[in-house]
Amino acid sequence: MSKHWFEANSSRLMAEILRDFCVVSLTLEEQFSRYDNAGNLSYAVLRDILGDEMNRGILWRLKDATHHLFRNAPDSTVAGKLLDWAIGYIFHETVKLMEDTHQHQYYAPSLMAMAENNPSPELTAIAEEFSQMVRETQKDMGRTVVRIHKLLSLTRRFFHRCYAGHKDNLDIARILNDREDLIREAFAGEFEMFCVAVYGDKRHMLFLNAALSLARGGKMEAARTALDKARACAPDDPEIAATAQNIVLG
Repeated sequence: MSKHWFEANSSRLMAEILRDFCVVSLTLEEQFSRYDNAGNLSYAVLRDILGDEMNRGILWRLKDATHHLFRNAPDSTVAGKLLDWAIGYIFHETVKLMEDTHQHQYYAPSLMAMAENNPSPELTAIAEEFSQMVRETQKDMGRTVVRIHKLLSLTRRFFHRCYAGHKDNLDIARILNDREDLIREAFAGEFEMFCVAVYGDKRHMLFLNAALSLARGGKMEAARTALDKARACAPDDPEIAATAQNIVLG
């Protein structure tokens, strides 16, 4: 896609980057819980979120989107560049984790099977040396899990800074309204802080702009629900009544 396409669609891309980061974050955290409980990870899950050059997964696409929007854009802020750096780092750490997981899931069991099925002093000695390498790979996996977990936390803080003040972005409002459960879970206790970073003391703008976006998409019932949320936040704001009138008049 061209540079002009990314510039023309920057508002929507910002919203999609937020959404996709949350999906990736929850997927990885689920794997980390599995590692803590069982000592292993799913190669298939990691492979799915990464994909390959011909069929890029959600994490690969997320990394590409942040590169185009924040790293390569001439007017990108420091916060945007930091967010891009963090997501790029997560991508490459996950690639390493996937490779270690593949070795642990497929190569280690086949080594043990060969040693058990062909017992001999020579093979047993060689297998023990290789087993030491397998144990080192296991330790590497643990260290990478810790690094990515820390990176995810750091990246959430960069989202606070990068998205601060984007209260007029209808696409961000729509994602926050439609996918609140997803974003709230991924940001854990930081969700409210993130909303304050974006909207300041005008939280009603989240729902107001979501209502506008929904109405433009023909989702009138959902737009009215979002308007009701805006009224609950700021019942005396005249802008809400004006927006409601515009939606009714269509």
